[in-house]
Amino acid sequence: NGQGITQDQADQLLNQARFESEQANVQEMASKLTQKCFSKCAKTYKGNRLDSSEQSCIALCMDRYMDVFSLVNKAIVEREAMRG
Repeated sequence: NGQGITQDQADQLLNQARFESEQANVQEMASKLTQKCFSKCAKTYKGNRLDSSEQSCIALCMDRYMDVFSLVNKAIVEREAMRG
């Protein structure tokens, strides 16, 4: 009737909004992760270089967070799949 949008269009808009929200959440998480790991590990940071132990600490810290993120993401995907 020329008024409003179809259900398919509404579903597409909703899916796009969800995707953009998820992307924003991932970016925010990455930023917080970087800040947390840097704060935890870069204790003697001076100038523009990290020493080898700081580099290792940051790498391990980020690996742990990414492992947790992967597990949480997997659980969310499985839960969404169960919903149909």
